[in-house]
Amino acid sequence: MQLPVCAETGWLDLIRLISIDLDGTLLDSSSQISIENRKAVRYCQEKGVKVCLSTGKSMKYAGKIIKDLGLKDLHIVSGGTMVIDSKLEPVYAKRMPGQAVRETVRLARENDAGFVLDTTDGFLYYDRYYEELDHIFRSGEIKKKVEDILRPHIINNSLMFTITVDEGHPFNQILAGSISRGVKIRRGGPYFLNVLDAGAGKTTGLKKAARIYGIKPGEIMVIGDNNNDKGAMEFAGISAAMGNATGQIKEIADFISSDNDNSGVARAIYRYVQPA
Repeated sequence: MQLPVCAETGWLDLIRLISIDLDGTLLDSSSQISIENRKAVRYCQEKGVKVCLSTGKSMKYAGKIIKDLGLKDLHIVSGGTMVIDSKLEPVYAKRMPGQAVRETVRLARENDAGFVLDTTDGFLYYDRYYEELDHIFRSGEIKKKVEDILRPHIINNSLMFTITVDEGHPFNQILAGSISRGVKIRRGGPYFLNVLDAGAGKTTGLKKAARIYGIKPGEIMVIGDNNNDKGAMEFAGISAAMGNATGQIKEIADFISSDNDNSGVARAIYRYVQPA
């Protein structure tokens, strides 16, 4: 694709929105944001480029990053099931069908699989403790233990399950062969399985934000590292893969940056947006 550049500077001048993943992308291996990445994000804001977080994390977790960086735009949270503004008010939410929520809980319990359920209020609900859940809880998510996770107010506002099974666990196939239509199942990394509405995802969330802003796909840049970023990267005019990205993501990217421990986000931004 032929991309327009500024005749005077040679830099791309069509980027109006940059969508940035969190884990493995903006955040380093210690879940911190480097000084270089902070400067690059701030520069985008000063230049009028919208910075949109796009993450599998909950609304409450993303809210801490939004506040820390002083972000003002729309953000995609909970794996793309919800789009929120900078005040953490939802502008779009794709809830799971109630029957699928009940089926997922039943199957997880029958197979002794730990899980949390992300809802529109930003909490991660669980009713049974499993040691494997500690990895999620240590990440900074806000958990809430309940006696019964199948309470109506939880079922009616369910966004996404995160189930603690690795890639080789039999439950992957059990769930795929038993769950009802209307949902999709995807890996949330090597140790987690996500279940969400079939119409939800990071691509859906990005399209919704772009439509609200009146921004065309060619005016969007996406920076990510995992396979759940693939659709959004293919939708956008520019895609940048982190140095630590999966092979599938690197294969489709326009640019491969440095890894998340070496400010790869800043390098990607400055590759396509004129640096200060």
